[in-house]
Amino acid sequence: MESSTSHSVTLFDGAFTGKYMLNAGAPGPHILKKVATLMKNATKISMEKTLNFNAELLQYGTPDGPPEFLDALSSFLSAEYREPVNR
Repeated sequence: MESSTSHSVTLFDGAFTGKYMLNAGAPGPHILKKVATLMKNATKISMEKTLNFNAELLQYGTPDGPPEFLDALSSFLSAEYREPVNR
């Protein structure tokens, strides 16, 4: 793949070679800086949105679930195990 860029695309190809060595998966520093900027901006937007929704994006625990489901599951498991299963 030919290019007129003055930067190496990966850490393993030389500048001005016109060839990209993409098999190593090691992008060059200028690409990493661009990606870091994109991720920084995307993170800022995402955090601003989550603040409008009680920071739900940051919630890593799962809610208990619908009470009707929990009651049905408790009844089912109690019958299967022949022991009381509390929800």
